[in-house]
Amino acid sequence: MRHQILRTGVILFGVLFILGVIRLFLPRFESSLEKAAQQKLAVPFEFALPSGWRMAAMPVALRFDSPLGSEHGGLTYNAQPFGARDVSSLPHLGDDLNGCYGYNSDFDDPVRAVADGLVIYANDVGGGWGGIVILLHRLRDNRLVQSFYGHLNRIETQIYDVVHRGQVIGTVGDAGGQYYAHLHFEMRAFANPYIGAGYGEMAVGWLDPTAFILEHRGAAQDDLIPSPGGYKLESEKRNEFR
Repeated sequence: MRHQILRTGVILFGVLFILGVIRLFLPRFESSLEKAAQQKLAVPFEFALPSGWRMAAMPVALRFDSPLGSEHGGLTYNAQPFGARDVSSLPHLGDDLNGCYGYNSDFDDPVRAVADGLVIYANDVGGGWGGIVILLHRLRDNRLVQSFYGHLNRIETQIYDVVHRGQVIGTVGDAGGQYYAHLHFEMRAFANPYIGAGYGEMAVGWLDPTAFILEHRGAAQDDLIPSPGGYKLESEKRNEFR
């Protein structure tokens, strides 16, 4: 009888202890869930990868160029490089590229694909982003990377287009007048289309765009030859009719 009472007391104590722990930590857990939900709502765009046959049709990106200015970024400057911290002290997840005269002098200037690839997102989401295009690229070793182009005024491509290095995919914008015109450009080491906040402490998967293009340039800085399957220069187009 004594053992039974003792066992019942131990069980009751255990139940009360567990209830106490739950009562202590549940508010913190709920707070964590709420913060996670807020963060998810702040970056609500996440989509599946294209179908297998679309992925198989992707060209290999043999060379990377700058998305703005000349092929090697001439006539532009990087107003806010990757990793720079804004007023909220969060690191920048891309490069903010501007025409050399700054302000709105580069508004509606052409934005070009940095390499051959597949369009996996193209839409004007409004808000602080404006127009966005995301390209998926296959490297020589079959790894997949993304290039992300934000604050576009016009979008000159559509989802699942195969685009080539140097092809115009949009134009520089200002997110409806919220900023001076510039291109927010990111390189990412993951494949799923995703629209983030542009800043964040957890930068796993984000690459330094300038360093990545320099590493994967695949050509001398003065080599301006376009992609074999890409855009044609205006002079080439005129010669076709001679």
